[in-house]
Order: sequence, then structure tokens, then C-alpha cells
Amino acid sequence: MKTNTKAVLAFSGLAVIVFLTFSPSLFHGFSNLDDTTHLLDNSLVRSLSWFHIKAIFVQTVQKTYIPLTILSYAIEHQWFDFNPFIYHFDNVLLHIAVSAFVLLLGLGFGFSLRAALFGAVLFGVHPMHVESVVWVTERKDVLYAFFYLAALWSYGRYLNGRVTKFYILSLVLGMLSILAKPMALSLPLILLLLDWFHKRKWNFDCLLDKLPFFVYIVPIAWKTYSLHTRVPWDNLHDAALIWVWSLTFYLKQFFFPAALVPLYQLPVPIGLFHPQYLLALAILAGTIYFLYRFRHNRLLVFAAAYFILSIFFLLRYDLHDQNIVADRFMYLPSFGICLGLGALFDFWMKIGKINGQDYQGIFWGITIGMFLLLAGKTHAQINIWKDPLTFWNYVIQYSPHKSLAYNNRGYYLESLGRTSEALADYNMAILIRPDHDEAYNNRGNIYSKRGDYQRAIADYTEAIKINPEYANAYNNRGINRQNLGLWGLALQDHNRAIELDPLSAPAYNSRALAYEKLGKIELALQDYETAFKINPQYAEAYSNRGVLFTRQGKKEQAFADYNRAIVADPQKAESYNNRGVYYLQMNNVSAAIQDFNQAIQLKFDYASAYFNRSLAYARLGNKEQALADAKTVQDLGMLLDPDYLKFLQSLTEVKP
Repeated sequence: MKTNTKAVLAFSGLAVIVFLTFSPSLFHGFSNLDDTTHLLDNSLVRSLSWFHIKAIFVQTVQKTYIPLTILSYAIEHQWFDFNPFIYHFDNVLLHIAVSAFVLLLGLGFGFSLRAALFGAVLFGVHPMHVESVVWVTERKDVLYAFFYLAALWSYGRYLNGRVTKFYILSLVLGMLSILAKPMALSLPLILLLLDWFHKRKWNFDCLLDKLPFFVYIVPIAWKTYSLHTRVPWDNLHDAALIWVWSLTFYLKQFFFPAALVPLYQLPVPIGLFHPQYLLALAILAGTIYFLYRFRHNRLLVFAAAYFILSIFFLLRYDLHDQNIVADRFMYLPSFGICLGLGALFDFWMKIGKINGQDYQGIFWGITIGMFLLLAGKTHAQINIWKDPLTFWNYVIQYSPHKSLAYNNRGYYLESLGRTSEALADYNMAILIRPDHDEAYNNRGNIYSKRGDYQRAIADYTEAIKINPEYANAYNNRGINRQNLGLWGLALQDHNRAIELDPLSAPAYNSRALAYEKLGKIELALQDYETAFKINPQYAEAYSNRGVLFTRQGKKEQAFADYNRAIVADPQKAESYNNRGVYYLQMNNVSAAIQDFNQAIQLKFDYASAYFNRSLAYARLGNKEQALADAKTVQDLGMLLDPDYLKFLQSLTEVKP
């Protein structure tokens, strides 16, 4: 394809349109719909050391093998920490690049510039793609699609000239695509479809050059699919209806994207006489008839076949699946439909011109109006993702029976300190879905913060009963057993958590605390080192090791760890409190009070910091401030041990 002014303007205009459409997402924060698991709490992204890079290409995240996507997060974190603007900006750039490939491939398929540009703009502004672009976790969508379409472009160049380097390039790009998301499993099938579209003679060579793709794609994809695949033998009738409904759902939502919800509910009861299943069967029958009627239209057959082959592996049939359908599943499968509609638009424009009628202005007006409506809907859909509370309120409004929605809203409310509301949401999540392990774990966390360790342990135990491989629940139960002085049982839980998740820095940190109490200091220090290897910025572990060094009399090492903790996380109140204790021991009372002040500023109900500051004021002879802090400690309900009670009594004897 020769580069010319019109093509350059088309690509530039496309980039501007797509960027402006998705620009509101640049100012959003992170979602608590998997952004925490994939990014914020994922130890794999904390460093680009060889240890971490190797682990990225070995581990799965939520039973999904996406090493290239996780590596992209690690690179961003290396330079920009957790600045949400960067992660959103990169997602938008990738979406622009994918849209540009839609245009490029359209031109490569022989479409006019007008038809290819129509398809690319439709792809770029369609509201069904909001989920894939705005949700940071779905970086895997835009990243795999970029390499996937690049592989199609390279393979197309290979078909045109049989130049080996383009075939090799397509192999490499396909590899990168499957490493970004397992949905690239469909690539070899689409390459066969391209052979047909380009009228390549089907023979042994045609199949042979797909073999290398199958050789590496199938094993990599199986690493994920083996953890999720279920066979619908229990109820084939229901499974078939769900499958038909999910297939036609995507077509209906693409052509009429009026109501887009991040979590859709499966229509129940499942049966032939339910209106939605009847509608699905009618849409399927009509689509089959339409395709049969125009079966000689090569482009129409290509668009339909591309859609089926690329979405086939994501069609659901399981009643218990949390995501029966999702907008993001339509991201790349819509490519063929977008180009097909571009060709149809181009055909209408030519008809208007040939008949001598001035229909072109009307067609352009309708097209621009349609794009403006789609862009407006996309803007509105983007705003749903601006913060977790807005997001989950929207989901609950349209899908009120989704346990996940209440659980995640509760998690966000808990982070805002609204624990009573969070507890109510966790209770609702469990009421809707009694086997919701994460909701039990999260409710246990609230009980733990309230000091109700027995109820917390009961909830963690229930979560483990539901999911025996729930590493985080084991670790949390171990922490609460520590709070009750059950060090042996706590150690068992931490060992199990590490066995299930060998890269859990929090589990090593918790086990180190248990080892300390059991007098196994060397083992505790080894666990702290492992935690730092996994997460070099683990503030809590630095602070805890600093306390251990303090007890050992290693004051310089303790001070260094407290400083490391504060540098790693300046918002961690515990680190300031611990360093303040160090300053107090070193008789630097003014520095100690500054650190206690900072700890209290970060955590207004931090009883230990008030207690320590009262000690500091007492040492300065400031009786009034010492007593005020002591009273605050009592008001906060801090459990008082005998030594502390003795201290309270002694305050009345403090002399200036």
C-alpha cells in the first residue's frame, strides 16, 4: 500500500477521534474489580529483577496465564509506581493502535479508504469496547488484540508475496498475542480463514504453515483453559439454550448498545418459553437465513466466520459462571463486523452516486450522527468507571442479584472507613451466594479490625471450607490466631498459605511474626528476607523486622529498617510509630513526638501512637498532654495490660 496524503489524514483523524472519545478515562483511578489482584497487590509487578521476570512467566493470575500483560504492568511500575494516569494512558494508546490496525487491514483486504476508515472509527468509538480500554485489568484485551491484528497483517503480507520474513514475523507476533491473553487461541483458525478470503488454494502446504502456530498456541492457552473448562453434561438442554443466548447476546448488544452493564445476569428460568431465549433462537434463525441468502458474498461470509471463530472459545453454557457474557469478550471479535459494515456503507455511497441522486450527503449525515451517538454513549459508559462506588452502585442498580457487586462495593466502603456499610454489603453478598468465599474472607477482616477474633476466624474457616486453596484466607486466619496467642495453629496456617502461594509476601511476613513469638529468630529473619525478595517495597515487613532488630539491641539496623519502611510507603502510620519508639529509646524525644504526630495524622484512631506519645510527653514532664493522650487511648477502647495500667497511675506523680 502506497503512503499518500489521504491515508495519513485518515490515520491521524482516527487517532484523534479515538483519543478524544476515551480521554475521560485518563483521570480515573483504579477499579477494585480485579485491579487489586492483577496490579496493586500483585508482588510480581514490584520489580524487574530476574527473579520477578522469571516468576511472571511461570505464575498465573486468578488462574489465567497472561505473562506479557503482567510484564507490561511491571515496566510501568518500575518508572511510574502506581500512577493510574499512566496505566489508563497506555491502554488508550493501545486501543488507538488496534483501531489503526483495523484501518490498515481493511486497506490490505482491498477495501476503499472510505470503507476501511468507517470500520476503524466504528471499532474505535463503540461503547462495547469501554470495558476493555478503561478497565486497567483488561490491558490483556488491548495488548493481545494489538499483536493479534499485527500477526494478521504480517500473514497477509506473506500471502501476497510469499516472503518468508513476514511469515516468521507473524509467528513471533502470534506468540506475543497468546502470552498477553489466552483468547488468541483462535489465531490459527483465523489464518485459515484468511487463506480462504485471499483465495489461496487449500492443500497440504496451507495446513502445514499453520502447524507452528498450533504447536505453541495450544499448550500456552491450555495453561489457562485447563483451569476453567467445564463439560455441560448435567443438563444439555439448558447448556444449549445458554450457549445460543450468549452467542446472539453479542450481536444484539453490538447493534443496539443501549443497556451496557459490566456484570450481566442470566435470564431465569432457563427454558424455551422464556421471552429472551425465544428471542435468541429467533435471532439465530434469522442470522442463519440471512447468511445463507447472501452466502455468495465473500465479505459477508468472512465477517460472520471471523466473529464465530474468534468468539467461539468464550461462549458460555454454565449456569454458575459469574461472567456468562461480558462486553470485553466482544472486543476483537467485532473486527470483522466493523469492516463488513464499512463495506456496506461504501456500497450505499456508490449507489447514491451511480443513480445520480444526492444521497451521499444524507448518508454522511446519518453516519456522523451515528458516530456521535456512539461516542456519547461511550463517554457515559466511561463515567461509570470513575470510582468503585459509582461503578458498583450502577451494577447493583441493573444487576441487583450479583453477589460480587455487593462484595466489591463493601471492600471499597471498608477502605473509606465505612465499615458498618461494608459489613452490610458482605452480609448481602453471602445471603445471595452462600458459597462466596471472598465475602466471608472480607467480612472476617472487619471482625478482625474490631477485635472480634473468634468471629473472624469462623469466617476465614468458612471461606477455606468453600475454597480449600484460598491462600489469603489461611494467612488471615493465622494472623487472628496470633492475636489470640495460638502461635502453633497460626504457624500451620501461614505454612499452608505459603504452600498454596509461594509468592505471597504477606504470608512470609506473617509467618516471620509467628516464628518470633516461638523464639525461632533465624527462621523469622529468613522469612523477612524472602518477603523483601518478592516485594522490595514491603513497608510493613521492614517495620516489623525493625522491631525485631530493636529487641535484639541492633539499633542501627532497626533504624535503617524503619527509614526503609517510611520511604517504601510514606502513608503507613505503623512505620512512623515504630521509628518514634526508636527515637524515644535513644532519648530523642522531640523527634519521637514528631513521628507519633505523623502516625496519628495518618491514622486518627491509632491507640498505640497516642500511648507512645503520652510516654514521650511524660518524659518531657508535660503532664497535661500525657494525660490527654492516655485518656484518648482509653476512649479508643485499647485493651490495657497491667504494665499500661501501672503507667496510667504513675502519670499523676509526674513532676515537671
